[in-house]
Amino acid sequence: WAGVLVGVVGVLMLASPDRRLRPADVIQPAALCGLAAGLGFTMTSICVKLATRHVAGVDTIFAALVVLALVQVGQVAMQGGYLLVREPQEWGRVLRSWRLTLPVGLLSSLGSACWFTGFALAPVALVRTVGQVEVIFTLGFSRFYLKEAVRAQEIAALCALLNRLKDEGLGILLIEHHMDVVMSVSDTVTVLDFGQKIAEGTPHDIRNDANVIEAYLGSHGTETSR
Repeated sequence: WAGVLVGVVGVLMLASPDRRLRPADVIQPAALCGLAAGLGFTMTSICVKLATRHVAGVDTIFAALVVLALVQVGQVAMQGGYLLVREPQEWGRVLRSWRLTLPVGLLSSLGSACWFTGFALAPVALVRTVGQVEVIFTLGFSRFYLKEAVRAQEIAALCALLNRLKDEGLGILLIEHHMDVVMSVSDTVTVLDFGQKIAEGTPHDIRNDANVIEAYLGSHGTETSR
């Protein structure tokens, strides 16, 4: 439960990077809809696991994919029915934009296949916890592809999420140059200098390692690029 709480705090910090999170932010309509969606997805995850157990005569992974296919048929029927009744003119726009929406639908289906397979093979809570790694991927994509600056609050939230994954027993290989992140989440740190390993140990050991100090600060404390 402590790990879950840490993860929730990290996500909340990411949700409001420009200012402090206030209690009123949690009860606004958008936040309540998000909470309801989270509850709905949690119940769906449990139902998916139960459904895969009732698909007879096939292996677990295939059973998960069968359930996924049925769920997606139901989603198309419900969403398509809504458009047909409430906004029938949107059908034409949907069909005309198939070149843009097809990659989105394909990637979404592949992601759902991984979710459903995970739910079938492992405890649902564990899969949902490990699945929060998508937040880390999103931050990395925004930084290296979209060239968006990463704020200090986002770094703190990232550390909270990484620590939650550690609490669940997940091994993490982190390649990072932001030393505050490395030192706050790592059990063992390996330091490379021009591709050669020069030190390995706990964060405390690395901070005081003479080779690390020499390589990254210089013998007279002058910072050099590595």
